[in-house]
Amino acid sequence: MATQNLNGVIRERVEQVMTPITASITDCIDTIRRYQIRRYQKLVENTLQCLELLQLAHKNLSELKIILDELTKSCNSQVSALEESTAIYILPSFPKGGQKT
Repeated sequence: MATQNLNGVIRERVEQVMTPITASITDCIDTIRRYQIRRYQKLVENTLQCLELLQLAHKNLSELKIILDELTKSCNSQVSALEESTAIYILPSFPKGGQKT
């Protein structure tokens, strides 16, 4: 009977000591989980923002390519027109023999 009382006292004392420790450990685990969730949530948010910016950059680059293609066509046609008009004015100045008139 004395042994049962001693076991009861020891068990009670262990529970008194362990309960706050267990609660502290549980609080720590919960805090770590909340922190990790927040950290990963922020990582996910940042990743989504990066993807949205990449999408916007791709759209802008596509539009820029179209503009550059149109500008290139325009410049090429202007160069061709300039070459033709220059050839018209220059060629008559040089006779067939290559001497200036």
